[in-house]
Amino acid sequence: ALGVTKQTAWARLSRVVAEGKTKTVEDAGNGEVLVRSKDDITAGDGAKHDVLAGKAAASTRTTSNIFRLLERHSTQTHSVDGVDDATSRARDVSMTPLELVARRYATGSFRDRFPNLADGAMLDDLVFEIFEKDDAQHDPLLEFDFTAGVLRRYVPNQKAAEALGSDLKAGDLISEQPLSRSRYADITAELLGNLRSLTVQAFEVIEEAWKQQGGIYIDFKIECGFDRGTGKLVVADVIDSDSGRLRFGDVDMSKQSYRDDTATLPEVKKKFDEVAALSARFP
Repeated sequence: ALGVTKQTAWARLSRVVAEGKTKTVEDAGNGEVLVRSKDDITAGDGAKHDVLAGKAAASTRTTSNIFRLLERHSTQTHSVDGVDDATSRARDVSMTPLELVARRYATGSFRDRFPNLADGAMLDDLVFEIFEKDDAQHDPLLEFDFTAGVLRRYVPNQKAAEALGSDLKAGDLISEQPLSRSRYADITAELLGNLRSLTVQAFEVIEEAWKQQGGIYIDFKIECGFDRGTGKLVVADVIDSDSGRLRFGDVDMSKQSYRDDTATLPEVKKKFDEVAALSARFP
């Protein structure tokens, strides 16, 4: 399946330190890793799954272009350089187990929680949100109450509410527990403030780059972590068409059309290719 010899496949698998739905991360030694994108595309916490030949290459090109853009604007990332069409080399990072979201416009799960807002309405201020990486619980929205020492989990969207049942609706409280007894006991107010600053800075850089090309960056989701060698907090993982909503006029150029079943698989693949080509124009 890897398209290599058994010996090479075994050597590669033995180095895998993490694997997700759309990528694998392998130990490359010397404080670095290899991030290998997959042609898989998913939605609904993995409930919907297809394979798009060439998607990995498009995603890798977009991520590489965006990380270079961020570095040029003094936003540190884990990126080092490219290896092949679907693989990049990066610094080995201890990831924070959080999905970090910045939103400029009201749409998607945000509107599920605030249905009084018109779809596509520009928000008064850039919104920062934190979600738990937990497919089984449909990635709950998190609230860190450092004053009370409490972590609260909320229903992130209407689909999650329907799956969780019990007459829940988007935005309802799922649970709360002492922060010190949660998996996030090491998250401090200072760290959360730094994560917010890094997320907002990254979003605004990418937003401006797309604006210069006539695009509207609606929102994005990223992950961050600490470089194991330097200890610096950096933007990590990937940032591609799967990471945020991008529109040119009324045309969606992100993965949203795949989620909504409003585009065929070839049309979705074409959008990944077009975004990769456009990102190469970033100044």
